[in-house]
Amino acid sequence: MKKDIHREISVEASIDQVWEAITSRESLSQWYMSTSNFEPVVGCQFVFEDKPQGKWDGKVHGEVLQVEAPSQLVYSFWGNQMKGKTTVRWTLTEEGQNTRIRVDHTGFEGFGDWLIGNIIAFGWRKFLKSLRRYLE
Repeated sequence: MKKDIHREISVEASIDQVWEAITSRESLSQWYMSTSNFEPVVGCQFVFEDKPQGKWDGKVHGEVLQVEAPSQLVYSFWGNQMKGKTTVRWTLTEEGQNTRIRVDHTGFEGFGDWLIGNIIAFGWRKFLKSLRRYLE
């Protein structure tokens, strides 16, 4: 089994404001998960932290794989309940005074990660709503 997640929203904010929101430690900690070591630099290894739930320890590990400011950010993503690494790709596109945000979270393979992917898909809906509130 395989699962990929694709989410898109448009926000009333400039592409530079959105880029800052998805790449600044301070901003990420306000609308996403807290982090003390994220930097938008290829090779940066980081940890996002949230409230532990069930068997999940509340930590998401990652490594920045690609940076094309201010339009694309790609990083790996894995947690203690996942069998393999997944990939998150942020794509930002200017639309007049607004910005279209697309998040592609790919690579959930096998039944266990497929189940986790369904939970994470719900989380992306929540996080993108939070990002919109943060920006607007």
